[in-house]
Amino acid sequence: MQALGDVFGGHFMSEVRDPYRAYARLRREEPVKLFDLPLAPGYMVTRYEDVLTVFKDATLFSSRANAKAI
Repeated sequence: MQALGDVFGGHFMSEVRDPYRAYARLRREEPVKLFDLPLAPGYMVTRYEDVLTVFKDATLFSSRANAKAI
């Protein structure tokens, strides 16, 4: 599992000078990407239609994990 900084450069909260190349590569090669984030693993969804699906299908996609107050 990759860290966010490996894809965008720097570390988790650092400034990204040109994120557009990284987003374009993710959309093309890994539209749904699992990242090793500081508090817990998390997914980044980069294609518009996929994001709409995540937002609209509450039975398949949930934010319950956020309620754990990690």
